[in-house]
Amino acid sequence: MRYALCYKYRATITTMWFDFQDMIDIGVEGIDRTLDYLKQFPNLKDLTVRDSYYSKVTIFDIQKACPNLTSLDYGISYDETEEKNNAFMSNPANLNLQNHLKRLVIRSAIPVEYLKYLNSCVFTQLSTLKMTTCNVDLYDWLIDMEWDNVMKFLNRLSTLDSAILNFQAIPIGRKIAQLPETKMTIFFKVVDVLKGNKKSFCQMDIADYPDLRTNIDCLEYDSVDGLHLSYDLEDCDYKKGDWRTPDINFILPDVSISRTGLEIVNYLNAVITCDKDQDFQFKFIDYVLTSYPNLELFDFCYIGKSSEGITIGRDANHSMATKRKHHLSATNTKENLRSIEACCFVPPPKLLRMISTRLPNIEFMSCVNPTFHFEIEFVSQYRDFGFIYFDYGDEAEFENGVILDYINKDSYIRLLRDKMRYFPPWFE
Repeated sequence: MRYALCYKYRATITTMWFDFQDMIDIGVEGIDRTLDYLKQFPNLKDLTVRDSYYSKVTIFDIQKACPNLTSLDYGISYDETEEKNNAFMSNPANLNLQNHLKRLVIRSAIPVEYLKYLNSCVFTQLSTLKMTTCNVDLYDWLIDMEWDNVMKFLNRLSTLDSAILNFQAIPIGRKIAQLPETKMTIFFKVVDVLKGNKKSFCQMDIADYPDLRTNIDCLEYDSVDGLHLSYDLEDCDYKKGDWRTPDINFILPDVSISRTGLEIVNYLNAVITCDKDQDFQFKFIDYVLTSYPNLELFDFCYIGKSSEGITIGRDANHSMATKRKHHLSATNTKENLRSIEACCFVPPPKLLRMISTRLPNIEFMSCVNPTFHFEIEFVSQYRDFGFIYFDYGDEAEFENGVILDYINKDSYIRLLRDKMRYFPPWFE
């Protein structure tokens, strides 16, 4: 019914979402009927194509049927023979097929022949290219596509206003062991080509997903927001030592190979799940503060029975919403990071000592919804912090349901008597 209604207004429709319902192999005749239907829309500019089942309609068939498209979102599994791919892509006349496109989205794994085609065809209008795949591992893809082809592809992407490469796969039977470099070195080798010579803001998300059992690696560039990298943390990214020396050492990218490394990261967002012990959290935060030289903002979240988080930024109001203002005056990690906010836990003294050593300019610390009311001895260990406050939210009845306990380094011993009731009984 919907397609019949669209057909009625085919002369004026410019945007369409189309779903192939090929529950069985419908054969060439059925495909031709489908393509003939699309040919009846002369002003179609923006087309989204999906298929829940197997379809033989290729991206080339769509573009020939709709030659005036400026935006194509192609969501059909690419399943053509190497012989047919080569026959089509070796025809010089087909190199101009993409010429009108301004936006191209591919939601399936593509063969190496199509990658070579994208490297050769004419893109005079293209500003956005997104490729997102399921069941395709980034590192397997790099091996299958061969580095020379990938590098040419990434070089083309680096000239666009927006580009996304998104890989999601179950880590079974991977080929990464065939590669001589470490995983993080390979990742930043790809980043180096994608970013080109641009000096843009870079956000990096690091996470482990043991419950999902899925690896997620993503590289995104936008001319406005800059680089956005998503990196899947795995056991191979750090050494645990042995029973004699159970130390945790994180593996850094080899910049002699990748050319680009952690120095490009301005905002790091890390999520670690509860199967890691407390020592892992401490080591990870220490690794970040010593290995990322140009951080402006650092978010760390530990997901267990309850989520605990810590944010280290320029001031108490620094967040992703204010990143642009702070980026204009950014220098280095030690100079940039001056404020700590802990959420749903009180940082232990060992962690705070380490942070204050790595970041000597820290002046402000806050604890939002801490797990216990603070003890004066706890706070007195950190007199170097200029200002500390504890926000108990709705757990305390004080000043309209919200209590704000604060300690200034010059007056923290002169707390008002009515606030002493929040200290342990033995304090009085």
